[in-house]
Amino acid sequence: MQCVLDSIFNNGAKGRYQGNVGLSEIWLSLAILVSLASSCPSASKADDAARDFGPRATRVVPTTSHQRQAAPVLHLTHTFRASREQVFNLWTDAEAVKRWFAYKAPLEWSPAPTVDARTGGRYRIRAIGPGGDSEVYDFSGTYRTVRPPSKLTFTWEWEVLGDLGPGHTLITVELLSKNGNTRMKLIQRKLPNSRSLEAFRKGWTRCFEGMEEVLRAETPGNLL
Repeated sequence: MQCVLDSIFNNGAKGRYQGNVGLSEIWLSLAILVSLASSCPSASKADDAARDFGPRATRVVPTTSHQRQAAPVLHLTHTFRASREQVFNLWTDAEAVKRWFAYKAPLEWSPAPTVDARTGGRYRIRAIGPGGDSEVYDFSGTYRTVRPPSKLTFTWEWEVLGDLGPGHTLITVELLSKNGNTRMKLIQRKLPNSRSLEAFRKGWTRCFEGMEEVLRAETPGNLL
């Protein structure tokens, strides 16, 4: 309102409207006053405008952890010169797991691996490296899908793994027949960070080499 008064009666005290003022002039001034009053923003509206058109770069918009960074997913494939039944057995037989998991790794079992390969069953793989209690590999999980000889889905979890922190991942193994061979696809989801992704990429690659060695030993004359 003050802006309207100033626009109409500015310098009035200095005598711009000295003397008698006609009635028509008064009505004209009032009409202008009402018209302009509606065009002047209130203090609250002015504040709103400042907020709406202020520097948007300074605003902080909360984001979820999913928006910040999606959990890494590991994709690996490997082809074995063996049947799907043979490769499937590598995952579900505790003695076979014991052999390929420790391939080229100086590990001591504590205790030996246990595998209950059925939907809802559990497994546990626990081994100790040369570092003793500071180098413990303790993995366990639950089977969600057991579909011989084509598919396995199971959780792969750990509480401590060096400096990678805890993990609660999900693994899917699919076995496809191709030209008499078996093509294995492994997908590990929900990895906690990129460092764990690279660590498991190296670890599973070594394990696949161990699987090849187990198959070679069990299949005389098989040139893997």
